[in-house]
Amino acid sequence: PGRILALGQALTPEESAGLRRLAAAGGVSLFDLLLALYARTLARWSGREELVIGVAHGGRRHRLPGIERMVGTCADVLPVAVRAEL
Repeated sequence: PGRILALGQALTPEESAGLRRLAAAGGVSLFDLLLALYARTLARWSGREELVIGVAHGGRRHRLPGIERMVGTCADVLPVAVRAEL
């Protein structure tokens, strides 16, 4: 099988601020900007323009009768279909 390579690098405060400014200038959230960058990276690595990325979504936002007695995380992974230019 293929190798797995893990790299880690923290952003500087200036780099983080730059990403926030870029997102604000584009009228999107920081999450949306990072998701787009992630999709573009996956597209280039895989050679595919059309991708489906799983995005975690937390639950328990709605006030339902008895929700405080529910057991479990109530989290979902939502499929997000994207098309990224190579």
